[in-house]
Amino acid sequence: VGALQRMSLIHKPVKNHEQLHAAAKKVEDAENDHKERLMLVSKHKRKLQRKTTLKTQQRRQAQIILRHSRVLAHTELFKDYNQEQIKKIIDSMELKVFAKGEYIVKENDPGNEFMVLVKGSASIYKEGHIESIATLSMDGSRVIGEATLVEDTHIRTASVVASSAIVQMLSLTRDKFKQLSNESTINSNTMNMARRMSMKIKAADSERSSGL
Repeated sequence: VGALQRMSLIHKPVKNHEQLHAAAKKVEDAENDHKERLMLVSKHKRKLQRKTTLKTQQRRQAQIILRHSRVLAHTELFKDYNQEQIKKIIDSMELKVFAKGEYIVKENDPGNEFMVLVKGSASIYKEGHIESIATLSMDGSRVIGEATLVEDTHIRTASVVASSAIVQMLSLTRDKFKQLSNESTINSNTMNMARRMSMKIKAADSERSSGL
């Protein structure tokens, strides 16, 4: 018995050593896993920052293009606005990017955005027509959705599909439009004009539908 006890005492420190080694290994593995997770989180944050920065740069570039083109100043809605007012409106617009074949808007969907083409081209389609009924292009018509700015229950009367490799649209939502109105950037004449345009669009759409 004495010999067995002595052997047990001899091997006990070895077992403790193995336990300490295993515990240290677990701590090391946990630290490495933590470092790896931190690196992945940091990498993801940098990627998001680059993406956000690129998106911001693209938006600003699109806004500059729109300001220099004076497209808004040539629309019925904003033709009487000065440069400072136009700048405030454009600064409130968000950039949307579409690939060829993507729907920019769909017929019969609710609409709440006035949009201006700043890059590429798009085709306008209506149910019952095989071919496009109109196009959006940089040297032609470039705006859609004027009626959405004043109609809370506006329904899109046609579909718009990107026809070039990349299409960029600057969008002014109804909420932003109302906010600008509350700030007196948008005047009451524009609101009334948008309502009249909405009525004209509906009348034209009704006439087109009856002729199918």
